[in-house]
Amino acid sequence: MGGRGPGCGLRGPAARLRVPGDAWAAWGPGLWWPATTGRHVAAGSNAMRIQLTALDRNSRVVGMAGRPVRLLRHNRRGQVRSWVPQLSARYTDGTALLADCPSHPDASGERTLHAAETVTQACAHPGWTCQRLTPLHDIPPPT
Repeated sequence: MGGRGPGCGLRGPAARLRVPGDAWAAWGPGLWWPATTGRHVAAGSNAMRIQLTALDRNSRVVGMAGRPVRLLRHNRRGQVRSWVPQLSARYTDGTALLADCPSHPDASGERTLHAAETVTQACAHPGWTCQRLTPLHDIPPPT
């Protein structure tokens, strides 16, 4: 799940996952250095960086990666569509999470929601979970 390595395919009619190669290593405008991994994780937004911080404090998390896989699927017209979850986390029990980190609860369109459904279905095959992580609340400034 670290964003490197050979491609891996899921057997199934709807979709397959591909682990990006070195071309993805430089993705993202920012890097986060979590204690969990001891190496940089790409963070493409403040919402994503906040979620990485929260995951880093979870003692069950043993690994994290930014934009870890690409889901490829065919729509009804046969066109190839792709979706890349923003981050992943691997837990001590071997399970994994693929997640998107919206900046606010209403930050999604119809295509985003459909892609999230497809990712959730594809994640079930290897026993992973997929979630849209709830944005953390803003901390009000002191008065």
